[in-house]
Amino acid sequence: MSTAVKIKATNSPRCLLIGGGLTASLLSYLLRKSYPSIDIEVWERNATIGGRMMTLNSQATACSADIGAQYITTIPTQHSASQKMIYSELIDSEILSPLDKFVDGDRKPSNAINFVAANGTASIVKHLFSASGANIFCNRRVKKVQETSNAMTVSCHEAITDNFEVVVLAIPVPEIYEIYDKATALLQNKVQFSTRYALALFYNNQELNKQFNWCAKYINENPCLRFISIDTKKRDAEVSGTSIVLHSSVSFAELNQDADPVNVKQEMLAHLDNVIPGLPSANESTLVNWKYSQVIKAHNDNAAFILNKFPLLIAGGDSFTTSRFDGCLLSASVMSKTIVDTLKSSSGNL
Repeated sequence: MSTAVKIKATNSPRCLLIGGGLTASLLSYLLRKSYPSIDIEVWERNATIGGRMMTLNSQATACSADIGAQYITTIPTQHSASQKMIYSELIDSEILSPLDKFVDGDRKPSNAINFVAANGTASIVKHLFSASGANIFCNRRVKKVQETSNAMTVSCHEAITDNFEVVVLAIPVPEIYEIYDKATALLQNKVQFSTRYALALFYNNQELNKQFNWCAKYINENPCLRFISIDTKKRDAEVSGTSIVLHSSVSFAELNQDADPVNVKQEMLAHLDNVIPGLPSANESTLVNWKYSQVIKAHNDNAAFILNKFPLLIAGGDSFTTSRFDGCLLSASVMSKTIVDTLKSSSGNL
């Protein structure tokens, strides 16, 4: 019996990006530039896109806060053509601007520049997806990916199944193992992530922004806290309140993975009082457990990994480079070229 499946009637090849984070948004933008006719869909398991480029909004204070990635560090003199295009797009569109506030403990190279997103890091992902014209579907939790003779078949827990000529896994490698049966044998558990807690604190008091001569601070001597950001100061946010973001140390997060979130929050606040005594109680707070925070050991491949050649199934993201903007961009660039080359070589079969 033939295993051929039917692709939806279209004049364009269909590409599915699983995961709605930074790498997927960069890839979506690059694909639209290099293969304009491609039909791009994004399936994101959460209610919003952004991934670790997450910006939280506070109803109580009308403030927002970057709870994941804080700012982008890059060396413009070393930019590739893809980097120049992406940075120009984001700067010209006023999504990114140079971070001109003091970061205490910043160890960037002398020829590097820090950039900040005035409307939060999530705005970077949203802008790139919007510019690409991708069709985005949130709350789609992929259950299984499998190849047939002429398509990749993808099903999700929401009882939706569809077929695509190209599927991209732009999610952490441990999550790939859960949905693609052959992934463990192919990728061989070579990727390791650190884990962290992040706590966003929202205050109605705008004057808190003025108490600090820094917008962010790295902490080396505290067993619980590794980083503090006065987020509204960092982004020059024109709001009537203040948002502060705490990132835990990796060791603290590892020791408290199974702890009650209430206790985790209380311990982080107790350590904050040691670092910045006298802060008032926040009007609102949100704790996030970044189980896959940053890559500490990447897969030793060329910024992406082809899991199946035809139909094309490819994995990418910081699991194959570094947990930096430019690392995700490198992976997206490699995947874009691979996808375009594959589609052009097989165009007679599409």
